[in-house]
Amino acid sequence: MKINLYLYTQGLSLGLKDGEIYVKSVEGEILKTYPSCLIGIIYVYGNIYLTTQLIKHLLKNEIPVVFLSTKGDYIGSLLSITNKKHLLKYRQWEVFKDEQTKIFLTKEILFKKFEKQKEFLYQQYKNSNKIDDFSYLKKELENTFLELKRCHQFEKLNGIEGYFSRLYFSNLGKFIKNPDFYFYERSKYPPKDEFNSLLSFGYTLLVNFITGLIFGQNLDPYIGFYHKNDYNRPNLALDIMEPFRVYIDRICFSLVNLKILKKENFKKENGLILIDDNGIKEISKKFQKDFLNNKHIVDNLEKTLSFVIKTINEKATVLSL
Repeated sequence: MKINLYLYTQGLSLGLKDGEIYVKSVEGEILKTYPSCLIGIIYVYGNIYLTTQLIKHLLKNEIPVVFLSTKGDYIGSLLSITNKKHLLKYRQWEVFKDEQTKIFLTKEILFKKFEKQKEFLYQQYKNSNKIDDFSYLKKELENTFLELKRCHQFEKLNGIEGYFSRLYFSNLGKFIKNPDFYFYERSKYPPKDEFNSLLSFGYTLLVNFITGLIFGQNLDPYIGFYHKNDYNRPNLALDIMEPFRVYIDRICFSLVNLKILKKENFKKENGLILIDDNGIKEISKKFQKDFLNNKHIVDNLEKTLSFVIKTINEKATVLSL
């Protein structure tokens, strides 16, 4: 099984020696080596250098490199002209027109999302010694699970997700322990308070990371199966990120409740509540530590993407019969 490399430390360099890819520190010390035959995709964040010899080897052996900024914004990819995954994009466009495929994938994604959000709320109630108060909410959440299970109409899925999200977010603010922050409901465009602003920035980090993963697989991140395919929005990345949003919620709770972020880390400009540079550094650092460096989470994310790719290939075969 091939592995993907994620490289974040600034100033690293990658080269090739005896068929192995090496990672070298700024001081010139070789930190790690990998047999190139075991590498699937290389993700490079910020200022990390690749030797010409390695670039030629990667192109020849069809190993893609995805370049992103330190904040996770997609910059571009290094792909061989003989890349055999070009058919995948065509299949994606065709398969995501099929109503039953859209329902199947959306329900899979939403089931995982609901389960993780329910577990997160349960933990908050338990840690606050309010577990008895969770029983009514649990019943409401489980009823929504049943509604999702019975749903066979695509246009109704968004309403079910919306109801579950309102239940989730309306309870989330009860567990903010820092008196400088409050949270009553999710507001996006624009965020109405500091905690909403923090969530929005965290979700942006996540969607940028997933967009890079999707480009690495030669899929089109702008063509999704659940979110409406609006122009210039990475809809497939937004689809895939749904079950992983809760990890951003955890990060934001940690930053606020541990008072790593303060009210002073936010500023108002033209009616918008924005995070200052120090706040951005803190959430970016926490995102790398708790999400990107968590092998279990990243493995699950890769499995979710692999599941979508497998579904595309299987459904494309059926639709062509």
